[in-house]
Amino acid sequence: MLDTLAARWTGLALALLTVVGTLWLALTGDLDLYVHPRYFGFTITMAVVGGLLAVAAVLFLPGHPLGEDAHDAEEVTESTARSPFATAGRVVIVAAATVALLVLSPATLSSRVAGTRELNAASATGDAVQPLELAGADGTGFSVKDWAGLLRQNLPESFFAGKTADVTGFVLDAESEDTFYLSRYLITHCAIDAQPVGIPVHWPGWQDEVEPGGWLSISGAFGANEDPLVDSSVVLTPDATEQVEQPDDPYVY
Repeated sequence: MLDTLAARWTGLALALLTVVGTLWLALTGDLDLYVHPRYFGFTITMAVVGGLLAVAAVLFLPGHPLGEDAHDAEEVTESTARSPFATAGRVVIVAAATVALLVLSPATLSSRVAGTRELNAASATGDAVQPLELAGADGTGFSVKDWAGLLRQNLPESFFAGKTADVTGFVLDAESEDTFYLSRYLITHCAIDAQPVGIPVHWPGWQDEVEPGGWLSISGAFGANEDPLVDSSVVLTPDATEQVEQPDDPYVY
C-alpha cells in the first residue's frame, strides 16, 4: 500500500515540476533552447494536460489515502517505518528534479555533443537554399545552415567565386591544424534530434587564437580547399573575425 501511494505522490510531484519548468521556460523565452518554436503551443498544452492527468491519477484512482480506513492508515504508518531508504530515495529524486528543472540555468548543447553526431547530414541540410536562389544574391544574408547545404551539393569552386559570407557560430574541431568548422545546431523538433551543420574555415594555427566551443563572427570569401583532412571542395577564408558571446538563440531551424 505504501509503495503504491508513495509512487503516486512522487509521480505527481515530478509531473507538476515538469509543468512548472515548461511554463517557466516559455515565460522567460528559453523554451527554444529545447524545442523548435513551431512546437511551443503543443509542448505547453501537453505539459498542462499531463499535469492534470497526474493529479487525477492521485486523487481518483483506487488506493487514494483519503479513502482508507484507520486500519489501513496503521498499516501505512508501520510500512513507512520499515521503508526509510525508499522514502529517502524518493525525496532525493524529487529534489534532484527540482534543481534540474527550476534552479539550474537553461543550457545549450555543447560542442562536445557535435563530435558524436554527423556533421552536415543530408537530413539537416536537405532543405537548404538552392543554388539558383543564391546565384546573384547577396550571400552575406545567408546562415551557416544555408552555406552548409550549398557546400554539401559539391558545387564547383567557380560557383563560389566572388561570393562572401558573414556568419556566426561556434568553433568545431576538424582535427586539422589549419581548418575548423564554424557550426550551429539545427533543430528539427527538439534538442534531442539536433544535428550540427558547419562551414569549413581555413585558419592556419587557429588553436593558438580560439578554442573549440567558442563563438565567432566571421566574414570572408570562399576559396579552394587544400586541406586533405577536410571533405569539402571549398573553404571560407576569413577577412575579419571577432570573438562574440553566444547568441540568445544559438540554433538554426
